[in-house]
Amino acid sequence: MGHFHPVRAAQHQADLFHRQPGRRPWRGQPAFGQRREIVRDFHELIQILTDADHRRALLGQIQKRLPDSGGGRGIHAPCRLVHDQHFGPLQHLASDDELLQVRGGTLLGGDLFDFWVGPFYVGFFGVTTIFFSALGTILILWGAAHQGTWNPWLINIAPPDLSYGLGAAPLMEGGLWQIITICATGAFLSWALREVEICRKLGIGYHVPFAFGFAILAYVTLVIFRPLLMGAWGHGFPYGIFSHLDWVSNTGYAYLHFHYNPAHMLAVSLFFATCFALALHGGLILSAANPEKGEEMKTPDHEDTFFRDFIGYSIGTLGIHRLGFLLAINAVFFSAVCIIISGPVWTKGWPEWWNWWLDLPFWP
Repeated sequence: MGHFHPVRAAQHQADLFHRQPGRRPWRGQPAFGQRREIVRDFHELIQILTDADHRRALLGQIQKRLPDSGGGRGIHAPCRLVHDQHFGPLQHLASDDELLQVRGGTLLGGDLFDFWVGPFYVGFFGVTTIFFSALGTILILWGAAHQGTWNPWLINIAPPDLSYGLGAAPLMEGGLWQIITICATGAFLSWALREVEICRKLGIGYHVPFAFGFAILAYVTLVIFRPLLMGAWGHGFPYGIFSHLDWVSNTGYAYLHFHYNPAHMLAVSLFFATCFALALHGGLILSAANPEKGEEMKTPDHEDTFFRDFIGYSIGTLGIHRLGFLLAINAVFFSAVCIIISGPVWTKGWPEWWNWWLDLPFWP
């Protein structure tokens, strides 16, 4: 490895990540030869930071070059504690674990359960997740034992009969399903809140728990919101593989042809669009960042230029992730809409809903 200049590499790294994504590389940008030097220096920086001895030596050099800013402790993000340092955010590069393993930032319980098991953060909501998940799983196994089968395809924890309405049912007549539903909802919500706590510790946005919240919305729509609107817990789906598939089929036939549900059309289209966008994005990143042996990794400018050449427009490196995020959460949202309007809003066959199209006044 050649002589490495940490300050120059840091400047090059800043140039690499803060340029305008929409510009072509030949418009006011460094030449490709200079870009190769930037990428090479960046690779050297990564190699040094992944080696403990080199990392300590590099941080020591950087500390000597930077002026004394007074030291002391500071909190720069929600519960992000930076310990006695002169070079701010560079300190967290010294250890992979130190980036996350900072106490505080919990939503409930203060320091209660605010610890790690290896790299795995526990937290208060980690404990509640384990509790609800374990209890729900034990109840499913107990129900399977009473059912008399351990075949995973045939295990069936059914909701109460419609005659019980919204009341509590006996344990073996749907009450078990009601308790398992409470456990599942508690586990999902706990997991999302645990994600919120981790985001607070890192000082990052809440996009991950927000997205996971849409998956929770789809579940509670099926087993809580729709049964509530229809007046009976029996309208929820059973917990089992074959039994769940039977429920999906029966619900679809109850409205003659579920594919005519307009919200279902949107949801399916968005799911396909999400897969398509992810495949395009993943393929482009692999083609640029995973070159053949002997070739150098390409930059985001190459990725943007590909799509401008291909379809005339590039949404950019940040924009493609926003697009994928919006496609995915809307796919889940409209899947929840398609089931909650089936019954509470529309009780006939879905093909009949399209009669408004045939009744438009301008048809001959």
